[in-house]
Amino acid sequence: MNKYNLAIWILLPLIIEAIFIFVRIKYSDYLQSKMFFILTLIKAILFVVIAFVTISIDNVFTVRTTYLFGAMYIVILSNTITNIIMRIVNIFYKNNNLVAYNILALVVMIIIFTYGTINSQTIKPNYLTFDSHKVKKNHTFVFMSDIHYPTAQFKSSVKSALDEIKKINPEFILLGGDITDEFTTYEDMKEIYESIGALQIPTFYIYGNHDRQNKAYKIGRTEFDVNELEKVIKDNGITILKDEWQYVSEDLIIVGREDVSEKQNRKKVEDIKNWPEDAYIICVDHSPYQRKDMMELGADLQLSGHTHAGQLFPLKTIYKPAVKYVYGKYLINSSPYNKYLYVSSGFSGWVLPFRNEEHCNYEVINLRNN
Repeated sequence: MNKYNLAIWILLPLIIEAIFIFVRIKYSDYLQSKMFFILTLIKAILFVVIAFVTISIDNVFTVRTTYLFGAMYIVILSNTITNIIMRIVNIFYKNNNLVAYNILALVVMIIIFTYGTINSQTIKPNYLTFDSHKVKKNHTFVFMSDIHYPTAQFKSSVKSALDEIKKINPEFILLGGDITDEFTTYEDMKEIYESIGALQIPTFYIYGNHDRQNKAYKIGRTEFDVNELEKVIKDNGITILKDEWQYVSEDLIIVGREDVSEKQNRKKVEDIKNWPEDAYIICVDHSPYQRKDMMELGADLQLSGHTHAGQLFPLKTIYKPAVKYVYGKYLINSSPYNKYLYVSSGFSGWVLPFRNEEHCNYEVINLRNN
């Protein structure tokens, strides 16, 4: 994200809120209307629908069109909250004050906007520990997924997080896909992999559903092809695992899966499973939905991203019944010992420089011998 886009992002919700204020002044009887409750309910449904359309539909919109939808989401969410507050206040004070309503709506909007925007630029480590009899020594490594460089974040935010990772000095780094996306230029793609390579830490990469810019035609441009992408990755000392596995130590194997969006190219489990059973297996699969694959692989730990933990409230809750694995640690199998899936909230959000569901994280994972 650049300063010009930031200025647009700040202005859009203010303009939309100003329109809402004008409408409320023009139709001031709205606060006393019997339709107040129904209109509040409509707003609640509308901000959920807008959240779903903004985040869940890939690359139908340009960045600034997505900003417009995001701004509408914030204003309608804040107005819904304001309606609820005013309804509660009205129980005790029967006289609705239009000026107070407009001021409250503006304040709530600014609070939501400020929190979500700052939260989207704040990248924090998330510390996790897993125990296993298979590991002969303790291992510390970092998992990064969904950087989407630099669509939704300032480059400085990403660089600061990478500096912190270098201080942690992990044994190795796993990149869980969507490091770039359809909005990433060739120069920015090169820049992020050079920055990761400069850490001088062994790094393994798997594809996400956006890295190859497969849907760039929807926004009318493709900045680089797969060959250019893979050359840059390899030139920076990063190992690509595409339905392949590799030892990182005598007791630890990394399995990198092709993304499920590449259905024709994704191998069957039996075509790649030929590793020793006594090693601890970490499967890195961008999407967390292939539970059957994880079971067949016999992975002790699967690391995934993709979901962004919903990113916009209340998508995390809405996704759970449909896809189950949205965010966090899941026990997949406990026989003969515990096997886990962990779904990261992601290093960044999708396009929108805003998130009010969870935080932007990279995982610092400790594997311990028990």
